[in-house]
Amino acid sequence: MDEKLKQLPANAKVLVAGDFNSYNAYDAKAYSPKFETERLKFSPTVALSYEVTDFLLENGFKDAFTLYSNGHFKQNIPVSTTEFPENKGCRYDYIMLNNNLANNCTYSDILREKTTNALSDHYPNYIRLNIKKN
Repeated sequence: MDEKLKQLPANAKVLVAGDFNSYNAYDAKAYSPKFETERLKFSPTVALSYEVTDFLLENGFKDAFTLYSNGHFKQNIPVSTTEFPENKGCRYDYIMLNNNLANNCTYSDILREKTTNALSDHYPNYIRLNIKKN
């Protein structure tokens, strides 16, 4: 991915989104001291890693959720907080925007509603972009 990013035109608008199976340092303060113990019960072979999000952030991307979260944490997995009673879940899914596109983001959130609770084991991320044609 590093080489692909370097090949992009300077004015490219880039969005990278999905289930990264990676944590974000932005959320670390929201996790309780028992987070790692609880997490290991459900994902014993998955290391606690910030590698993917750190790479994108270090390469000029912005986590769209943090643009409008006002410092608040909101989980997107699991949809039921009963699996992680201590920390109320975590975030694995992200929409990352490079600086050129982040300036066009007018809203972002994690949709935790009755409908989205039933559609997947992850709540969806949502952004609104205002992009004008040249």
